Amino acid sequence: IKQTNDGGYIIAGTTYSNNGDVIGHNPTNGADGWIVKLNHLGAIEWQNPVGGSSEDYLQSVIQCYDGGYLACGNTSSMDSDISGSHGNWESWVVKISNNGVIEWSKVFGGALEDYAYSVFQTSDSNYIVAATSLSIDGDLIDKKGAMDYWLFKLDETGKMVWQKSFGGSSLDNPNSIEQCSDGNFIIAGYSRSN
Repeated sequence: IKQTNDGGYIIAGTTYSNNGDVIGHNPTNGADGWIVKLNHLGAIEWQNPVGGSSEDYLQSVIQCYDGGYLACGNTSSMDSDISGSHGNWESWVVKISNNGVIEWSKVFGGALEDYAYSVFQTSDSNYIVAATSLSIDGDLIDKKGAMDYWLFKLDETGKMVWQKSFGGSSLDNPNSIEQCSDGNFIIAGYSRSN
């Protein structure tokens, strides 16, 4: 959840529901990512279940400089709002307009499991995504061990600009990323490598 420029809030998560506050999700399809915009009093302004016919999860959301929103997570879908999949679970990034309409939705990864956990808009208006990956094919060009920190930068249209893997021989998982005042990035997560 993040506070928005208008004093309200944007929330990204997951839903299995198709009633109450959730409109537009088919529960027979499993989980959908769910983006909800609240006003400053906590009332829903709009909501949008996004995803495909399999399991889709959102982990992080930001408000972009253009007033819209960018969310990231992971998906096992290959249809509806999801296209371009390489494998089973992939990192998923979706751009939403300021009134909840999908502008673009893209997946990144390889044949194995890849999960995006945190997104941040950089000072050059692009996006940096902190993910974890087991893959060594598809979009990935570097591999350190079993599961690596995988950072990738996207331009405003969702095209990958660069990527970098970090880690050791075991499981390494980032949870959050932000840009520092010097233009570099700070990442927090955990590692089982030594």
